[in-house]
Amino acid sequence: MADQKLTDKTAATSTGTGDKYYVVQGGVDKQIDFDDMGFGGSGTVTSVAVSGSDGIEIDSGSPITTSGTIALGINKATLLTHLNLSETNTLGFAFSDETTDLAVGVSSISFQMPNFATTLTGVSVNVVTAPTGSTAIFDINEAGVSVLSTKITIDAGEFTSEDAATPPVISDSSIAANAIMTIDIDQVGSTITGAGGKVWIYFTRT
Repeated sequence: MADQKLTDKTAATSTGTGDKYYVVQGGVDKQIDFDDMGFGGSGTVTSVAVSGSDGIEIDSGSPITTSGTIALGINKATLLTHLNLSETNTLGFAFSDETTDLAVGVSSISFQMPNFATTLTGVSVNVVTAPTGSTAIFDINEAGVSVLSTKITIDAGEFTSEDAATPPVISDSSIAANAIMTIDIDQVGSTITGAGGKVWIYFTRT
């Protein structure tokens, strides 16, 4: 048989079990079976992992579907951390001007919460002029009912409730969509009442 170039051979359209190939190894023509080439076989993928810290992860359950796809999911907390974002939202309102003495009273200000249910995670009050002589005390209400079992206090001589000796305690953290919230001033400083009050509401979407 006359010599032939590889380019003269008809290209194979498919390969599979039972096919044989010829190779040159160490200058010697040799025959090799398709099955010995390591291309055949079958098996089941039992686990898949995604390595990273960006919030992308394999969904729980069976990640490999019958069509051979991998179901990916998002870990919200990890993704927010990766993007340097927080799940917590903040609302802030002034409930007095900057110079007028604070005065005891209910509903010093009212405001509407977002149009979706929320969960309170924190509350705070700060002032421009610190109360003296006694602690200033504030309350937050949803539809006229307090959401605090321990009210917000600003200690005498201080400007914020963040460092109060007694921190506020939220007793009702579940706030309805479009809830009307009000701020009460329950007590002011006995010598200097305090002035320039602002309230801060921290919440997440339920």
